[in-house]
Amino acid sequence: PIDLPNQEKLISISSRPESLWALTMSGKIFIRTGLSGTSVLGLKWVQLDLQQIDDVKLLHVSLSTEVVWAVDMDGQIYFRQGPLAAPDPKRKGLDAAWLHVDSVDLQNCTFFKK
Repeated sequence: PIDLPNQEKLISISSRPESLWALTMSGKIFIRTGLSGTSVLGLKWVQLDLQQIDDVKLLHVSLSTEVVWAVDMDGQIYFRQGPLAAPDPKRKGLDAAWLHVDSVDLQNCTFFKK
């Protein structure tokens, strides 16, 4: 078994072959480092800096290919494109940015028709 990050309680977890993300009840995101074909348990959890969306309380995360989708308590959707691995503190450059996805009124939309 993999120990939970800082004994936090998880509410959402999402994985790709190269990455594992965990969202906690307190709204923190942890990324498992050291995952590979020869190390399926990885090495440790690294907390992702969420300072950019500090006032947002996320409820769900989902990983895709170099993309992360997240939903907050108000049903708002956020998008993050870039590497899914934990950020390398030695790397220079900008971190991936969280973008708020504009809401669309779906009240008058028809999705299925007989």
